[in-house]
Amino acid sequence: GRFVFRQLVPGQYLIRAYSDKYPGNRTSFSDEATQVSITLAADEQKRDVTLALTPGASIRGRITDEEGAPMPNCVVVPMQFQETGGSRMLTGRGSAQSDDKGEYLIANLAAGKYYISANCSQVIPLPHAFIRRGSKTEPPALVYVPQLHPGVSDPAGAARVEAAAGADVAGIDFRMSTSTGVTISGHATTPPSDRAAQVTLEPRDPARRPLHQGRGVRFDPVTGEFRISNVLPGAYDLTLTCNSGDRTYFARIPVDVGAAPLDPIEVSPSPLPDLTGTISIEGDQKVPLDKLQVSVVPIDNRPVMGDTQGQVKSDGSFAIKSILPGRWRLWVNGAPGYLKSVTLGDREVPATGFDIGPGPAPPLKVVIGMKYAQVDATLATPPE
Repeated sequence: GRFVFRQLVPGQYLIRAYSDKYPGNRTSFSDEATQVSITLAADEQKRDVTLALTPGASIRGRITDEEGAPMPNCVVVPMQFQETGGSRMLTGRGSAQSDDKGEYLIANLAAGKYYISANCSQVIPLPHAFIRRGSKTEPPALVYVPQLHPGVSDPAGAARVEAAAGADVAGIDFRMSTSTGVTISGHATTPPSDRAAQVTLEPRDPARRPLHQGRGVRFDPVTGEFRISNVLPGAYDLTLTCNSGDRTYFARIPVDVGAAPLDPIEVSPSPLPDLTGTISIEGDQKVPLDKLQVSVVPIDNRPVMGDTQGQVKSDGSFAIKSILPGRWRLWVNGAPGYLKSVTLGDREVPATGFDIGPGPAPPLKVVIGMKYAQVDATLATPPE
């Protein structure tokens, strides 16, 4: 475990250790034990520099169907909640796949507590009457419901698995169950475009999106007809996005899926509005506003379409084209000082998370502060 660096020029260095056999990677700076900062003078030697690598944990188990038979090719994901702009989202920390015995192994995990999800994409055809060739009617089928350990579909009822450093946690098993899949179909009226429209289906509840088992969407750009097979019961948002010229068109339709077949859905997207606004800088320092750039980042785990940034003009105005409805975080790149206030329409909103609703977006007013306050304080040591 010894190492040496020779013939270093004087200066300050950050020494980091990483290994493919341990959690973390060469771009992670969060673990203080794996790095040390040193300063070297001319002809100086530093000895006994110590770095520590923490061994990873492993989680293993077996996946079976409702009759106890092993299920291969199921995807198992360890997940943790991550705070993003005031929202808590389950985020995957790697994945593993079950083998022909239904067994899986998630190796080299950083120590912590995890929600474990299992997702099996197998489809079981059901007996049915003859269907005429060329008919749009699809045969009925059963699909497997994604699960969180210990066999629930709602994160609120799931249990976290604690994986200590170097531990091998076994017996995290899943017994999968089936539900009848439903076909969602319809027709989209889209403007002329040289690219096909994008149709997606995602759970309406953000907490359920990490478990969503996406099914293939068949879309015919000539007729505008689309079809999504074997969708599990639940509440979803059907979205359609397409581009025509320099405009992005968008539609979002709520879809409630039960056991009964659904009527075809007609979708007609509308052009997305622009997010316009102004930036001003408080203070005596003169800053060329056209050197600044405004960008927005989605924080509700939705796909991004259209632009997400806009160049500020010399008069402080900016425009971000085709903004999607949703929750966004604001960044101002190249600005000195600090972000003092953000006003959307007639109300002040936090830059870390604000909502853009459907329809025209209210103007955004951003103020950059350059005047800093000073706080004088005295720290007193309590008597022993």
